[in-house]
Amino acid sequence: MSRSKVIEGAGTQPAAWVPESDAEREAIREQLGRILASALFRNSKRFPSLLNYTVDCALKGSVEPLKERTLGIEVFGRQPDYDTTQDPVVRMTAVEIRKRLAQYYQTPGHENEIRIDFPPGSYVPEFHPPVQIPVPVQKAITVETAPAALHRPLPAYRWRIAALISAAAVVIAVAWWGRYGRETALDRFWNPVLDSRSTVLLCIPNPSTIPEPNPNAPIDIASVPAPTTVGE
Repeated sequence: MSRSKVIEGAGTQPAAWVPESDAEREAIREQLGRILASALFRNSKRFPSLLNYTVDCALKGSVEPLKERTLGIEVFGRQPDYDTTQDPVVRMTAVEIRKRLAQYYQTPGHENEIRIDFPPGSYVPEFHPPVQIPVPVQKAITVETAPAALHRPLPAYRWRIAALISAAAVVIAVAWWGRYGRETALDRFWNPVLDSRSTVLLCIPNPSTIPEPNPNAPIDIASVPAPTTVGE
């Protein structure tokens, strides 16, 4: 579109575009084909006929014959002396084409296409280049742009909680080691008694009830076992 003529427009409407290269004219014809194939035009005969004829004349640079009477004769087959007041076929068709073109470009999916307009009070169509819809660019978050978010220190209360959990783990480990890590023979002897869930009965003798031995009492030789000889 670098060699095309552009007519300044107003507001947000893109400026009118007068194509000069074959590629640009072919692009407009392709857009016209999409419009005529839509449901707004394909079921009619009058609307596509007038729009196709006027667009073709504009692309060829032949805009002088685009008058109401000429269009009535060339497009709708009226007699050269027909009364345009009594037969407003061109005006009524142009009004309906403008309405349907507006509906076409309001349909989602056609916002960024070449616009073909039918200005009020004229039968010369105008062309407008596609409107480029800006795409928002999302800024990537990197370590350089957000170091505080990626390396934020823990609050003081979280450090206290972590310290208490560590201390409790140390106490549990020491208690376990003292209970099971250094078990002696005495521990192994008393553990069944201390760990038992049933009632334990301990019998402790009374020393006062045990008679003291008499050193002067005679020894019963019969009760002394005879010595045995090893090796006979």
